[in-house]
Amino acid sequence: MAKLNILKKQQLPQPKIPENWVVNLTGTQIPHDVKQSLAFGPKHGLPCKKHDLSVDEIIASIETAILGKNTMVKDKIRSNVACLINNKMASKNNKKDDLEIKEFKKANEYLKQHNDLIVTKADKGNVTVIMNQNDYTDKSNNVLYDKDTYQTLNKDPTKKIEKQINDTINLWQQKKFIDSQTAKNLKIHNSLPPKIYFQPKIHKTDVPLRPIVSNINAPTYKLSKFCGSILYNIIRNSQYHVKDTWSFVNSIKGKIVPTDHVLISLDIISLFTNVPTKLVMSIITKKWPEIKKYTNINKKEFIEATKLILDSCYFIHNNQFFKQIFGVAMGSPMNPVVANLVLEHLENKIINNFPFKLPFYYRYVDDIITAVRQDQITTLLNKFNSFHPKIQFTYEEEKNNKINFLDTTLINTNNGIILDWFHKDTWSVYRMECKDCHKIYIGQSSQNLKNRISGHRSKIKNHDFDSCALASHSLDSGHNFDFENTTVIATENNCIDYL
Repeated sequence: MAKLNILKKQQLPQPKIPENWVVNLTGTQIPHDVKQSLAFGPKHGLPCKKHDLSVDEIIASIETAILGKNTMVKDKIRSNVACLINNKMASKNNKKDDLEIKEFKKANEYLKQHNDLIVTKADKGNVTVIMNQNDYTDKSNNVLYDKDTYQTLNKDPTKKIEKQINDTINLWQQKKFIDSQTAKNLKIHNSLPPKIYFQPKIHKTDVPLRPIVSNINAPTYKLSKFCGSILYNIIRNSQYHVKDTWSFVNSIKGKIVPTDHVLISLDIISLFTNVPTKLVMSIITKKWPEIKKYTNINKKEFIEATKLILDSCYFIHNNQFFKQIFGVAMGSPMNPVVANLVLEHLENKIINNFPFKLPFYYRYVDDIITAVRQDQITTLLNKFNSFHPKIQFTYEEEKNNKINFLDTTLINTNNGIILDWFHKDTWSVYRMECKDCHKIYIGQSSQNLKNRISGHRSKIKNHDFDSCALASHSLDSGHNFDFENTTVIATENNCIDYL
């Protein structure tokens, strides 16, 4: 019997998950197998047993989702779904799937028995965080009951805001700013109040919480997305803004740090809740000659719609309604664009008037990297903090000639900069088996393996046939890949995908 158990363990190896995928902020010792299950994160999809497969519900959901697609796309999606269902119904029980479900149930049961724990996602890095419920509640209440930012409401304003949004859209259609189809797409019915949740900033001292408001199906969601897409056209060309790690790496190449300078990073304290909405209106007015190139809506109507969206920041939490009385909510589609508008305005006003020249300056949302003489740091910080009393910056100086920015470590050496992509200076080569046939996918990436796997899942979910051989095979055949048992087999300097 002992030998049989050993053989079973050899046949069904548990997935090896890096320890840093889970951060435990409690004093409770979490069992290893529970941490392994939690490490996959909230978006991880568990295997589905054949007898749990509701074909009728799947087909109904698919038909609802593809209503707006053309006939060719509809037929392609239906064909792929049919293949997936047929393959699942015809497949044999997968012991690895059984093991994963078993481990998940064990983790779920553990959390039920320890209801003083809360599991959430970190503000950055796709890390699972375990906190004490009381600690989470205390920190979230400290955010919510800040009287300078939020106030409680006696009733649900959803229906009132929904009517204001639809009246605005009807007016735009009457004035022929938008056509009937656009108006139909923008109108909202049976909307729901936004909900707030919090993500711990594990990279910050005392681990504060970042408030995020989920606006999906909220009254302002569609109009916010529409207006944000118009404003986005005028923020893409800033010389200081980088859209991701790749663009930063390309921008910083060849930059020199003078011998008497140090690398510093700047961070804005709670950017979104401190964005002055009056300033936003002023910037839109000033930039209207650029904005009007991308819309038929006149300035007065566009500004009124933007003000309606920004003034309608509210949410529900534990059956209590709150209204945000200052700043904008992180989670609304337009608000990252609005925040960028304000910061670009700040940069154009402040940087051009510095008494000294910065060798370089790059910003990703509210994170900034630059270099300055040590005796000029205070001057630089004071200049930024003088822009608006609500928008305040903190800074971090390089330590041992190193500083982190996005997914990189900048090393200040010999007047130049060496980039260490968090020790991923070579490409990881990984192997992934198809569960339903003999094929094996070999891929290469400099990303964290968890992020790369998440990317593969996303491309399959979004029916991105041309993204890579893995997605193409999965979508064409309806087969499933064994993501959980992906293994790194080597490192390389080039990036090629094989199937």
